[in-house]
Amino acid sequence: MYLYYFERIVRALMPTVGGPTDWALPYWSYSRGDDTARSLPPAFRETSLPDGSPNPLLVTDRNPGVNSGAMPAQNAVMFNVAMALPNLLAASRQH
Repeated sequence: MYLYYFERIVRALMPTVGGPTDWALPYWSYSRGDDTARSLPPAFRETSLPDGSPNPLLVTDRNPGVNSGAMPAQNAVMFNVAMALPNLLAASRQH
């Protein structure tokens, strides 16, 4: 619900700063089922935007394979596996 309302607030403010009226948070479903859904969308991998400016969505500290379009393992993107963990923070520190 937090993201839902956050997106509504930002979408309402966008026109006041000259932004698009159809603004939305980028989203994709890693666990959709087909293998192509697991790769990081190009918008998060491109080094620059169409105007040549740096892409703010690119995280250079990310796994180089993921940044080049490699797909993570199926079990790495299954939300039901992550949600079954009793302590998400402790699990993330193990990797």
